[in-house]
Amino acid sequence: MSFCEDGFSFSGKSNDILSCYNSMITSVLIRMNYVDYDKIKIGIDWILKYQNIKRYQENRWNGTRILKYGGCMKSIPCYIGVVKAMIALTDYKKSSDYSKNNKVEEILEAGLEYILDHQIYKRKSNGQPITKDINKLTYPFSYKTNVIEILRLLKDNNLDSDSRCNLAKEFLRTKKKKDGYWRINSLYLPKYWIPFDKTKEPGLWVSNEIEGLLN
Repeated sequence: MSFCEDGFSFSGKSNDILSCYNSMITSVLIRMNYVDYDKIKIGIDWILKYQNIKRYQENRWNGTRILKYGGCMKSIPCYIGVVKAMIALTDYKKSSDYSKNNKVEEILEAGLEYILDHQIYKRKSNGQPITKDINKLTYPFSYKTNVIEILRLLKDNNLDSDSRCNLAKEFLRTKKKKDGYWRINSLYLPKYWIPFDKTKEPGLWVSNEIEGLLN
């Protein structure tokens, strides 16, 4: 129902394509081994054609919705969109149906470098968090992103030992409680979602994710 001729959107209409949603839906379908691989390929192609991964690149997508929510393709591309797109390309590259594609490799490498250049979660201008939620501990991940999801992306690409990951890892270490667990400090719970961990209680799921990144 979310598929349109150009990719995936929350409404199934091309005009409503948002970078983050197209990438998230594409990732989910890849992980589910969705049988209609042509649709997955179209979602990937949208990323390759239109996803900006550098500053001051021209917006080549004509859909109007992308200009309304978060300014996905303004002079500085939406950081969440970049992260979600690189996750989708990573999932695509890891899938059994993938055959070497120079464009995928090129865009993924450049996007990951863009993320590392921000030391995972900091603004270039003033060193503050890029978004108000990026340093919140949440799991599972929503349409937003955080340091856990980004570090997992980098680990999936064998880049987690890059020194530019160190600040984010140290940030996670400072959030570990005396009982050895981390706690989620944000709970995104739209209709039909099931919480994995509860606030103010040892977070078993989120702790497992973080331990896998730090060890």
